[in-house]
Amino acid sequence: MPVKQLELSAKQKRFIASEIKAGRYRDQNQILLAGLELLAKRQRIEKKRAMLREMIQPALDQLDRGECKTFHTKEELSAHLDDLFQKAVKLAKKTKV
Repeated sequence: MPVKQLELSAKQKRFIASEIKAGRYRDQNQILLAGLELLAKRQRIEKKRAMLREMIQPALDQLDRGECKTFHTKEELSAHLDDLFQKAVKLAKKTKV
């Protein structure tokens, strides 16, 4: 669908002219397409952010309720992670079909 008219401010027109003059874009259409690609990318990023927020919210809620474990040394953390790994391995073996 062709764009009939696009109203730009003087500042926007100067920016476009400087981008073309600098050789970063061939023409106004290329600049418009680049802008649209950036908008689409921003929407994809926002969608991913929303998904991540949704995924971590249960963990944040647990922290708010004080349901967390504190580690004072690297060794304590390492031992805890080893224990979790072993539990995961056992669970995987039990559920293997």
